[in-house]
Amino acid sequence: MLEDSSHRGNLSWLKCEFDKLAASNTDTALQMAMVSKLSIIELSGWIEEVRDGLISDLAFMLFDDVERAQAESKRISKGVNGFRYKEHFIEKVFEPLLGCYGAKLFEDSFENQGRDDLASSLGSLWTVRCECAHRSIEGVTLTLQPPSWCLQEFDRIRAGMLKMERSILSVANVIIERKSGVSILWDDDCR
Repeated sequence: MLEDSSHRGNLSWLKCEFDKLAASNTDTALQMAMVSKLSIIELSGWIEEVRDGLISDLAFMLFDDVERAQAESKRISKGVNGFRYKEHFIEKVFEPLLGCYGAKLFEDSFENQGRDDLASSLGSLWTVRCECAHRSIEGVTLTLQPPSWCLQEFDRIRAGMLKMERSILSVANVIIERKSGVSILWDDDCR
């Protein structure tokens, strides 16, 4: 999913459409706003797809039973709507899959590899996405980020997600290697 360039291609196409509208001599503010909204939705959807793919990959790594892996993957994916780093990745994905200990191992390993930059980018995009999703552009002066911003954020977030993916899969491998009998990793109270 992180290697898939179709989403970047979609964002590039939206940028071209936006640029054409901006260069035209007619009043295209509404169309430009719609293209901007669509680019924000495309970027946000890609992040959620990547997150759901990571949930599935982790579940199949951690559970020997295919049915259990599918059930856990589905259960966790269904309960996560959004992409703020701490809430939607750590608390709703990594803690349920890896346990508190595993999530802490991940946080420690990812701390110096761009965690704060990724969290900041995801948080900024989440704010923009929520404004976009919860406000109409009709009759309102709504400032939307253009597709060029979404392309820059795509590249920044993708780089951070690649680092996060490497780190979380590495931690999952450590957990798998250490697992024997009853695990202390599966407690429910991570606070």
